[in-house]
Amino acid sequence: RLITLIIMIVIGINQGMQPIIGYNYGAKNYDRVKNTFFYAVKVATVVTSLGFVLGFFIPDMLVRAFSSEEDLVQLSAIALRFTTLSFVFVGFQMVTTSFFQCIGMAKISILLSLSRQILLLLPALYILPLFFGFAGVWAAAPTADLLSTGTACLVLYCYFKSIKKRQNHN
Repeated sequence: RLITLIIMIVIGINQGMQPIIGYNYGAKNYDRVKNTFFYAVKVATVVTSLGFVLGFFIPDMLVRAFSSEEDLVQLSAIALRFTTLSFVFVGFQMVTTSFFQCIGMAKISILLSLSRQILLLLPALYILPLFFGFAGVWAAAPTADLLSTGTACLVLYCYFKSIKKRQNHN
């Protein structure tokens, strides 16, 4: 439930960012687009970092709010620690995915979204348990998140580089 709450807040940040970026992108006000994007990334990263701190350092207390069964608390606390390992990066990845949707690059947005949730997660779910056993199952999502964040960084770098070229030619 903590994860859902954090993700919902980031979705709200994305929804607030979308009209500002869409309007300014259409007006070719690329500095405003860039500033809005990076502001949204900062806010989302603060939110997801808070989720990481809570989920990683006090998972037992959080899980006990929903269950008193000790075996479930222990297993859920381990799962929460693994799941929140990559939370710091998830805000950036989600905002970047939304950003490309805002500027009309739906294919890139879909690719980034799928990379996190399917394209990288499914192979990680298959491969990591072969080497790390049950811990590999828990490590699959953070691994996919980290790799998809790297992909988002690369795509974003290429995009902003092309915008800079476009501005220099005008």
